Amino acid sequence: MANGFVTVSPAVRHGTGVAPISTNWCLAQRFLLPEGSWELNEIGIWVSADAGYTGWVHVGVFTDDAANLCPGVLVAGTDSGGLFHDTATVVKINYAYSVKPEITGAVGGTYYWLAKGFKDPYLNIDYLAAGGTSLYKYGVVYPGWPTDTEWHTHSNLPSDYGTYAVYESSTGGKVVIGSMLSIG
Repeated sequence: MANGFVTVSPAVRHGTGVAPISTNWCLAQRFLLPEGSWELNEIGIWVSADAGYTGWVHVGVFTDDAANLCPGVLVAGTDSGGLFHDTATVVKINYAYSVKPEITGAVGGTYYWLAKGFKDPYLNIDYLAAGGTSLYKYGVVYPGWPTDTEWHTHSNLPSDYGTYAVYESSTGGKVVIGSMLSIG
């Protein structure tokens, strides 16, 4: 089970339940990207759909507006575009980037937000009822995203949602999560 920034696309859903969503609704969760220069390979979400319906969502990465405890601006090239699902089975829907967006983690890591924008009320998102902090914003017309200042007025949720982004080193080497320096 994995969500947030991961080095391998998850094969198993993150949560233990599903939560209904609303029309023109955005949901975001903050994650720490490790130190380094990275590129994103894939972004995805675990969802089910209401029986007989097709639901639409898009997923993207936002900078961290630490002063307002919310997402800032969309990182260029990270919007998945429209993803859809049409069965009651919880599955992973994802977007593989053809042009891999570059993203950087400063010393000690950098926080980013993984956000989801929903078009209609037909999807149910995978979640854990506790263990995370997410926020949501109503009234954002799909496929738009809230602006930096629109995110400032949001509501919080004490849940952890099944959203992820796969990253790899942008220098072509192995992913190094930590490093050690020995002096003397």
